[in-house]
Amino acid sequence: MPHPPLADWVVQRDARNGGCGLPKPPKRGEMSVELSREDLLRRLSLNDEAALESIVGPGIADIDTSELGAKTCALVRIGALVATASADASYQWAVEVALARGASEDEIVDVLLSVAPIVGAARVNAAAPGLATALGYEPELPRIH
Repeated sequence: MPHPPLADWVVQRDARNGGCGLPKPPKRGEMSVELSREDLLRRLSLNDEAALESIVGPGIADIDTSELGAKTCALVRIGALVATASADASYQWAVEVALARGASEDEIVDVLLSVAPIVGAARVNAAAPGLATALGYEPELPRIH
């Protein structure tokens, strides 16, 4: 059975569903909520921009409206992802956006180095493989002899 369209679970932030971000449970005989929730979680784990926008509101993909400029805003978002120990899919999305906005690979790595004193070694170590993969590098662990 194909997944339901995005419109089946788009967030309805109003009094009808208590503003909780999920549709009301279906009536008997309708499609199950579990499938919609499953599809939502799948789309969120893949960093689907439409799914993210339906939850956090417009603006997640639109960085051209910032006073910082599109490139700087994209680099700042990478720093925020490092600080919050984000998933690899988030790094992939953010790096693609930053590169599309004119950031270089060196600038993206410099973001990691710039936030290191603030976020600490654990966050930097956790973020490095995700950023490396997003940049197309093969993260290779050093061999300990």
